[in-house]
Amino acid sequence: MRVVCTLGLVFLVLLPVGGCSRKVGGFKNKQQELEYRIDELEAANRRLDAERGELAAKVGELTFALDAATGTSSGAVVAALPRCAGITFDRLTALVDRDDQLGIEGVDAYIRPVDGRRRFVQVAGTMRVQLLLHSPVSGTSEVSGSTSESVPPRVLAEVTLDPYGLREAFRSGLTGTHYAVRLGLTPALGGSGEPEGILELVAQFDDAVTGLRHLATKRLDFGP
Repeated sequence: MRVVCTLGLVFLVLLPVGGCSRKVGGFKNKQQELEYRIDELEAANRRLDAERGELAAKVGELTFALDAATGTSSGAVVAALPRCAGITFDRLTALVDRDDQLGIEGVDAYIRPVDGRRRFVQVAGTMRVQLLLHSPVSGTSEVSGSTSESVPPRVLAEVTLDPYGLREAFRSGLTGTHYAVRLGLTPALGGSGEPEGILELVAQFDDAVTGLRHLATKRLDFGP
């Protein structure tokens, strides 16, 4: 009798929870719920990667403050200082038609250095941004079994900012806080049609404070 009563109480407790999850979740099917869980895991992985990058930056940095001071307070200060753990492209980054004529004349790249908590952090160092065109290549032939050689990407545009130029590229306003880099394309891209291949934007930041190198990539879609 005691067992039956216990099972009944457990059922009454779990029943509202299950009903509430169905109401709040709002998933149409298992596939949608799985995609949501995958997105959560990917976000958690990106956060962990950023935290590891920040820790590596702190380890690589010169800790002269600790050598010159005694006690634990100086160590706490160094640990609390934000460091660049990675870089990302802002959502505004895109191909730009500057003259309203056929073709794309440039790329406006907006780059955000972030710390271990994915918050913007100002940096000092050298930034290189490239627009690459990856030519389409065929896969393995089913008949001969041979594989086509990989073709290196073509550099369509490139800009390198030294520490002073990077500081001048800092922007903060209604469009957000970032470093703005403009790449020009001569001749215009796509003047006679959509380019064959994949357009990829690549940013490389060499941190002058920590000595670490950070990379970010973004695929750009050609067209409206």
